[in-house]
Amino acid sequence: MADQTPSLTPPPEGYAYWLADLKSEIYAAQQRAAFAVNQELVHLYWQIGHRLHEQLQKQGGAPR
Repeated sequence: MADQTPSLTPPPEGYAYWLADLKSEIYAAQQRAAFAVNQELVHLYWQIGHRLHEQLQKQGGAPR
């Protein structure tokens, strides 16, 4: 029995464009998600800093 390489069916017309468009949508969604996460983290860190600042003001400044 001889080894036979299976023949591949060529992709349908427009498949490469469709796949590139799909990849582009995935990448854009990943970028939006990363931006949203970073935005939330900046907001969280700002709140933490603000609360620390308020607490230090109540205590009369930073400990020395």
